[in-house]
Amino acid sequence: MQGKLALVAVMLLLCGCINQAPVTTTTTTTTLPCSDTDAGRNYLAAGTVSGFDKEGKNFSDTDHCINADQLIEGYCDDVGHALTEPVSCKKMGMLCVRNSCVDVSTTTMSTTSTVITTTTTTTTILGGCVSGSCGDPEEVYRCAEDFKEKFIYVEKIATVHYCADAGTPQALCKTKEARSIEDRCARDEVCVNGTITCQPESIMEGLAANCTASNCSAS
Repeated sequence: MQGKLALVAVMLLLCGCINQAPVTTTTTTTTLPCSDTDAGRNYLAAGTVSGFDKEGKNFSDTDHCINADQLIEGYCDDVGHALTEPVSCKKMGMLCVRNSCVDVSTTTMSTTSTVITTTTTTTTILGGCVSGSCGDPEEVYRCAEDFKEKFIYVEKIATVHYCADAGTPQALCKTKEARSIEDRCARDEVCVNGTITCQPESIMEGLAANCTASNCSAS
């Protein structure tokens, strides 16, 4: 009798007369904490990615140029890993400048020692400025690169503040900015921001010796 009951149960199971409970499989995806200040693969802005790499180690890196073409871009992948990738700015018709890809047409580089002067409005004070009250003149020396001629040089940026239409309701504080090439660096010289002339390569050894995480960063 028991054998017949067992046989009936098997036949009912095979014909689908006995309903089986469905098997439910739950897949859980864990997203790691990862942040990127320029919101992902944004080649037009410099950002910093922070989180964990694929080996589970703490990782942080700021977008930076290796040369005029190659940009190292940080981003978070779909899982949340903090990663970097090399990007060719030239393939997009751009150059790598100041840690991002920049449109060549909007990048102004001096190719001669001719002074280039531009005027821009920096502060609006209607009727409030008089001659000499808009600020002291400034001079800044910084490193720049001529991508066409392929040389490094010291660029001088001289800024003069002045009052236009002083004593009238239309008075505006304006700025005149003059840029010029102060010194071209030879093959055995390097440029250091803040110096008036190119420096011998040997100076880099001293700078590296005094470099710490708080006062040095890749340019």
